[in-house]
Amino acid sequence: MKRIGAGVIGLAMAAVALVGVSSASGGATGGAGGSGSGCPTLAYVANSNDNTLSVIDVASGTVVGDPITPDVTPVGVAFTPDGSTVYVTNQGSNAVSVIDVASGTVVGDPITVGTVPTGVAVTPDGTTVYVTNHNSNTVSVIDVASGTVTGDPIDVGSGPAGVAFTPDGTTAYVANQYGGEVSVIEVASGTVVDTITVGNGARGVAFTPDGTTAYVTNYDDDTVSVIEVASGDWVGGPITVGTGPNGVAVTPDGTTAYVTNSGGRTVSVIDVATNTVVGTITVGNAPKGVAFAPDGTTAYVTNSDDGTVSVIEVASSTVVGDPITVGNGPYGVAFTPTPCVVVGTTVGADGRTVTVTGSQFEPGSVLTVTIASTPTTLGTVTVAADGTFTATYTVPCSIPGGAHTISATAVSGQSASFPVTLNDCGPEPEPEPTFTG
Repeated sequence: MKRIGAGVIGLAMAAVALVGVSSASGGATGGAGGSGSGCPTLAYVANSNDNTLSVIDVASGTVVGDPITPDVTPVGVAFTPDGSTVYVTNQGSNAVSVIDVASGTVVGDPITVGTVPTGVAVTPDGTTVYVTNHNSNTVSVIDVASGTVTGDPIDVGSGPAGVAFTPDGTTAYVANQYGGEVSVIEVASGTVVDTITVGNGARGVAFTPDGTTAYVTNYDDDTVSVIEVASGDWVGGPITVGTGPNGVAVTPDGTTAYVTNSGGRTVSVIDVATNTVVGTITVGNAPKGVAFAPDGTTAYVTNSDDGTVSVIEVASSTVVGDPITVGNGPYGVAFTPTPCVVVGTTVGADGRTVTVTGSQFEPGSVLTVTIASTPTTLGTVTVAADGTFTATYTVPCSIPGGAHTISATAVSGQSASFPVTLNDCGPEPEPEPTFTG
């Protein structure tokens, strides 16, 4: 038995949104950073029929702000791992738009790629973007730092749709819809090193978090293929799902895969341990994209014909609340990534003591904490095995009181900035008088 796989239009990498919250006393204050207090998770939805992106605040389940207008027929959405940037494939203009998350605006001119760009993914280190060009049978490679296409397009199979990177970033899988195969790209060399035969109409592809297994939707066969990444071989036979399987995503804990069945208004729930369908969830018309929230408790499904997003509670496998109305023809969907960093100010007698805490950073990574507005390094801290850290610093009196920005940055690019207001240092103590006799 040899190989089965595919890719998903609008497959997205999760990225990192970092904001700050605070507690304070005695005059010095820490403020909320980013878009508000707490740790908001946002979902970006590409609306292919009205050329917009909708931004959903996950906590409230509401669309926030005005729609973002990337370019013509946006379908794919992917975040950089630091959560600062979104890449959007525009099938109608043969280009990729770059969105600055902080401002919610398009940055620069769209990046020209191949014909009918569809899938998009960002490497885990955040340096490179892969874009599948559906009608050119190629993959364009974008350098994140320069915002330009690098090298020649990579030739893949016929009708490339979905693309995903292994968690270690060494390999990319591209699902070729018309070839019924997956192209395996070695990222370091930018070359195809293997081709895996899968089912007909391969569209969506997703890896388990440990990188051992890939799931591929076969649109024309109503099946999902399971690939052992190490060998490139099938794991058992194809899994029968609903009609027209399109998108696929795996929960952050790696236990469950969701598959959108665009011809049947359903989502198939696959148990990863047994590779069997253990449930079917009814959603809206023509479900296309699917993504899990970073904490794994919720999944979003785009209903293309309804202009809505269904919200699924993962624990119960049920749709909760009313569908969220977005734009016309919603397709790709992606969540801002996980790390939620919190800064707190604990004010001592001098009003200059700052405690910085964080969670969901890469365990073992070393963070540099700075007063970014000066800039002055306060120190470094190593993230614990559970992804958390706590560090307390006394801000030197060379930094005047008033409004400042504290930043915590890892070598990997995970970072956050937080507004904080410091007190002035008190006056220098008077010297003790000396007596001579």
